[in-house]
Amino acid sequence: MPVYLYMRGKDYNNHFMTVRNSAEMVKPIVDQLDWMEVHRVATRQKKTLTTKSSIEKKRQANFEDTGFCSSVCVTREGTLDGIAEPRIEPVTTQIAEVVKGYVVLSKFLSKTRFKWSTGRQLYKDPEVPDRQQRFAGRIHRDNVLECMRLSVTDLQSKCACHRDEHNSVNPAFSAVIGMSVVRVVKGKEVRIAINAQARKSIDDCLSRSQLYRPMMTMVLEEYSKMPDSWKVVSKKLLLGGVGAGMQGFRCVKNLCNMDPMSYYQPFLHYSLLLVNHYGLSFPETVGLMSAIEVVPNTSYFFSLAAEALLATHPKALHGCHRGFAFGYLVARLVLHFWRIRSEKCPGVRFNIYWEPEMPTGAEWEARCTLKTLACLRFHAAFHSLVDKKKRATQYKKLRKHFCSTTANADLLITNHVLCICSCIGLLPAWVRGEIEVSSSSRYMKWFLEKFHLPSNAETLEQITENLRHALTRRFGIPFTRRIIENVLCKVYRNRIESTSDQRFCDLAFWGQMIFTCEGDGLRISLPSKSNREADDTLVEDFLVKKWSFGNTILSVEDINGKLGMSEKGVPTPKEASNWSVPYALIFGRAQTKVGFDLNHKVEMTCTGFLLHNLQNISKELRY
Repeated sequence: MPVYLYMRGKDYNNHFMTVRNSAEMVKPIVDQLDWMEVHRVATRQKKTLTTKSSIEKKRQANFEDTGFCSSVCVTREGTLDGIAEPRIEPVTTQIAEVVKGYVVLSKFLSKTRFKWSTGRQLYKDPEVPDRQQRFAGRIHRDNVLECMRLSVTDLQSKCACHRDEHNSVNPAFSAVIGMSVVRVVKGKEVRIAINAQARKSIDDCLSRSQLYRPMMTMVLEEYSKMPDSWKVVSKKLLLGGVGAGMQGFRCVKNLCNMDPMSYYQPFLHYSLLLVNHYGLSFPETVGLMSAIEVVPNTSYFFSLAAEALLATHPKALHGCHRGFAFGYLVARLVLHFWRIRSEKCPGVRFNIYWEPEMPTGAEWEARCTLKTLACLRFHAAFHSLVDKKKRATQYKKLRKHFCSTTANADLLITNHVLCICSCIGLLPAWVRGEIEVSSSSRYMKWFLEKFHLPSNAETLEQITENLRHALTRRFGIPFTRRIIENVLCKVYRNRIESTSDQRFCDLAFWGQMIFTCEGDGLRISLPSKSNREADDTLVEDFLVKKWSFGNTILSVEDINGKLGMSEKGVPTPKEASNWSVPYALIFGRAQTKVGFDLNHKVEMTCTGFLLHNLQNISKELRY
């Protein structure tokens, strides 16, 4: 093996390294920098880490990293395509001498011929011609380097001031360039150095961009073509549209909105009215949500059942229909109306490929008990969960558990029910923005095959988050992961020229309340001639903030405190089967009340028909 010795004061240029040591070559370059300013920046006091990485190697303490970070520090903020880019250290452009260091080293690169580069032009890649503009050029227009370390080391120290694991793996960007001087500082000789290179994190970013950008571009183009009426939920849902439904209870049909909240509107409106009218407890409301799963693809029959119960005084309802039996009564009514009036159904949001049916009373009780415990424990453990990856993980566990005992409650149905539960207050507020996307869904399989993307969890996460940030930036309105899933489904149907728009729709009722998400809060717009936001009600977190518990009303947090609820999150099947709902929680003497004025002006002229059917179903369930 040949050994190369580099002697002081001589210049070298071989197949591995180029060294400039002679005064005539070095002095004009070195003199361009204020090395004492470099020393000041490198040795200034830094934040002390309380913990140290187990993989961290020994290195000099006096250094300052500038430029773009490694892959552990990336952001999507400000990117046009939503694809995460490495962050730039703030100090990079704040100190003139740092910027000058980048420029001096870049100019040296451009003026020097390197034997080892085999004729290749360094820091240029014809396959990614905009790399310099997107990254290094943000530091200075004449700069080509993507990160630089300023360091001060002892002349006798063997600690390295540079490590290669974060360097670019692109051959054109593999060059590492450094410059150092020896200066006497406080009576001691020290080496002051700068060394710069390209980042592997930028290689990775550009690779992701090439992989996902074609799909991102297509989705953005398709979304921009959609009518504005498809994109947001507003009072306009109640204007116009096609009147449909049975005589005496007509509704408005709207084309499927990109925001699933459009589909949830009647469910939220009537659930809120029922909670307030009957003073439903937390477990009773869980049972009410379970009734949605019986005929989950349309809100029409749920609304019919709710109208029948709203036309009944709470004291006139037989006592056997309280507790989980209240939701069972609603579910039985929903199924009954579906069977006798299915031909009058004004429209559905999606198809179901099974015959709706009712569980037994015992199955219903066990199902609702499981869901009640899941909701309470999820609140206790994850009420204020912020980490995105943890949210996705916990949501998936909740989704699998929540409808594990409900026949035919697949991914689509459970995603919808969990969002409605979150709006009401049965689950944390962040749940309504979350969703689980499956690579086996018809639309996602189409995207993965069309754009030759790998079918794994990381790909789905990249697609969802890239699109969420890109759409939010381009259109100036917040997009949740739940909305993104809906957008992808719609783009797929458009691209395959599906006729689903002729079959699928969202329903609304003239005179109902309109609910929209604003951050972690909800805006309730009341039906009126005015469209002023001042006429709306804005609530934090949930529509129902306090629930009946014994002789009082409490927040979910206080209820969990009273019950000593575990903070372990989603319960195991065994834990759920061994738990029984406390009497004070499900049959409290206090009445749950919504903390704001409700407005219900839906026109309904078939009260007699509804009450007749309610009485018949009530008798069937009692006897």
